[in-house]
Amino acid sequence: MRVAAAFVFVVLSWFAGATAVQGAGLVEMAPWLTRFTGGLKGVYTPVEGRALAWSLTWSGDDGAVRSGEIKVAGPDMMLRVALKFHAADNRLVWRVTEGRVDLAAWLPALAARPELAALDGTTVTGALEITGEGDLIGSVPTGTLSIDWREGTARNDTQGWSLAGVTLHAGGEVAALAKGNVPLELKVGTISTARFGARALRMSAMLIDFTRADVAAAEVEIAGGKVITQPFGVELKEPRLAVDISMIKVGLQDIAALVPDFLADGRGRVNGAVRLNWSQRDGVSVGLGHISIDPEERAEVRFRPNPGLLTGSLPPAILKYYPGLTNVEMGQASLLAERFDVRFSPEGDAEGRTATVNIAGGPVDTSLKAPLVLTINVRGPLAPLLKFGSTPGLGLSGAK
Repeated sequence: MRVAAAFVFVVLSWFAGATAVQGAGLVEMAPWLTRFTGGLKGVYTPVEGRALAWSLTWSGDDGAVRSGEIKVAGPDMMLRVALKFHAADNRLVWRVTEGRVDLAAWLPALAARPELAALDGTTVTGALEITGEGDLIGSVPTGTLSIDWREGTARNDTQGWSLAGVTLHAGGEVAALAKGNVPLELKVGTISTARFGARALRMSAMLIDFTRADVAAAEVEIAGGKVITQPFGVELKEPRLAVDISMIKVGLQDIAALVPDFLADGRGRVNGAVRLNWSQRDGVSVGLGHISIDPEERAEVRFRPNPGLLTGSLPPAILKYYPGLTNVEMGQASLLAERFDVRFSPEGDAEGRTATVNIAGGPVDTSLKAPLVLTINVRGPLAPLLKFGSTPGLGLSGAK
C-alpha cells in the first residue's frame, strides 16, 4: 500500500515539473515570440525511446492581433497551445486546445529513470488530460493550468497491490505553479493489498518545489470504519513518512491481522490514535498510540492455538473450576471481550514495555467457565510482532 501511495506522488511530480518548466520558459520567451514570424521545430527526448517533436508557428503582423501555436507531439502524447498577441495592451493570451498523455504507454519508459525506479513492475490504465488558459502581460503570468487523471487503475502484481477508480486533479494558478507549488486532489475508489482492502480514499495535498508533498488532509474507509490522518509531509526524493492517524470504528479483524501469531480472528470495532512511520529502508513501524474497542460494539477475539498462554501459570486446583480456559487459549472458543486495550510505546515506558495488551472477558459460550483478565507485555522491538514474524518478546504478566 505504501508503494501505491508513492506511485501517485512520483508520477505527478514528474509531469507537473515538466509542465512548470514549459510555463517558465514561455514567460522568458514571450517578448521574443511577439516579434517572431514563421516557424521553428525540434526534437526533445525526456526519456529513452520517447522522442517528442516540438514546433512553434507564428503568423505575420496584421497590426492588431498575431496568432501562433506551440505543439508537442510524440508516441501517445499530444499538447497544443494556441497563442494570440494583442499589440494594443502588449498582452499574450494562451490556451491549451489539446493536451493528452497516455499514462499506460509512458509508464514503462518513466520507470527506467533512476529516480522513478519504484514504478518498475507497475501497470496503469487511463490518460492524463491537460487543460489551461491565461494571459501573459510583460513577465507576469495569469490563468490556470491543470492535469487530470480520471477513473484510472494501477497495479503491481509483484508487490501485491492495486488501485481502482483513481481520480487525480493537480493544478491551479499559473503564478503559483511556476514557483513549484501544485495543489493536488486524489480520490481512489478501492485499494487492494495482500493483507486487506480499503475504499474511498480522499486526500488533499500541496506539491512543494516538486520535491515534497505536504498532505493537508487524508481519510480512507477500512473494514467498515474510517482512518483519518493529521497533516504530514512526504519527501519525494527519499520518501519517508511520520503520520498521526485516528481510527474510528475500524473492524477488529484488521487489528487481528496485524498480530497473526497471537490473534486468529476478531469481531467488533475499535477506536484509537497511532503514529505510523515508514521509509524505504526501514519499512513500517509504529509510534506512540493506543487502540481500544468501541463501547457501543460487541467485541469477540479468538486466539491462535497457544498452549499454556492462559493455563501455564495456574495450578491444577484452580484449572478444574475453569475448564474453558484451555478452549480459549487453543482457539477452540471465542472470547467475548469486555475490554480490549492496546498501547504502544516503542521507546519503552517506565517498566521497559514497548507495548501492552489488556483483555478482559469470558467465553462467548457461557457454559464454558473461564472468566479472565489478561495482560500481555511486549519488551523489545515491535517490528517482529507487526511483520507477522515470531514474537519472542511476548510475555504473560498476569492472567486470572
